[in-house]
Amino acid sequence: MSTSIIVVFIFINNITTKENTMDFNFIYTYIKSQIDGLIRERTTWDGTVLIAVGVAYIIFAPLAKFFAYGAIAYGVWTLLKRETK
Repeated sequence: MSTSIIVVFIFINNITTKENTMDFNFIYTYIKSQIDGLIRERTTWDGTVLIAVGVAYIIFAPLAKFFAYGAIAYGVWTLLKRETK
């Protein structure tokens, strides 16, 4: 069972109790406490970093080919160029 389904199930169970009325303040505080709990977990930070790396790779992958060609060209140039003293 995924985490979001569990959170929704717990949320619905908390709303249906008699001492909790379904008002916006209750919903706001519940969602805020869930987000605060997620931010403290290591897996949330790991997931965020992995998503950022994936997005960066998708964005900069086409540029990596140009940098590779530039590096090869510079390597050939330095290989063939003589040092002057």
